[in-house]
Amino acid sequence: MQRNSVMTSVDSSYLRMADERRAISETAMAIDLAARSDVRVLITGETGSGNELIARLIHQRSVRAAAPFVTVSCAGVPERELESELFGHTGNGTGRVRLARTRHIDLAQCGTIFLEGVAGISPRIQGRLFKLLETVDLQPTDANLPHRTRNVRFMTATSPGLYAHVVAGEFREDLYYRLNVIHVRVPLFRERLSDVALLVDRFLDSHTSDLSRGI
Repeated sequence: MQRNSVMTSVDSSYLRMADERRAISETAMAIDLAARSDVRVLITGETGSGNELIARLIHQRSVRAAAPFVTVSCAGVPERELESELFGHTGNGTGRVRLARTRHIDLAQCGTIFLEGVAGISPRIQGRLFKLLETVDLQPTDANLPHRTRNVRFMTATSPGLYAHVVAGEFREDLYYRLNVIHVRVPLFRERLSDVALLVDRFLDSHTSDLSRGI
């Protein structure tokens, strides 16, 4: 009876490890796909699971690697402050508009802007962000648009369950699909930090193999 209990424990541990490695492999493949393309990426993972690490890894392996990677934390940031950081201006209550410091989307020119905690942005900011992305998407590549808005890649991150916010009417469905072109699901690394190195090694190995084949 005791031997059977030990075997059951071993089997369970083996299956759990296999599931974890499978999850890491799936994440690595999604990262690889995101790095090879230039489309928007939605990263979902619990706080502490390495969302920004994944975003930086994608950026560093993309065609934009030499350009800036700019992080904007959206969670818990007052609406006006976030609006200023993203879009460059705020209202002052008198009907006039004052320019803020250089907006983050300008700082990310030719590179990547990473919005962390995107589920927490207000409906008004969601609307402004959607209009910005829609304008960029509808323009041909040679359009007479400011370079800063035409040539920035957006990556966003949030905890799992963003679509539940869509269903609840708390997050715009059209914005969700604008942001979620490639979805990277990040396993929980908070208690398994060694798996971060495993994931990075797995990703780097895939690129080394590609380079050796001339891809």
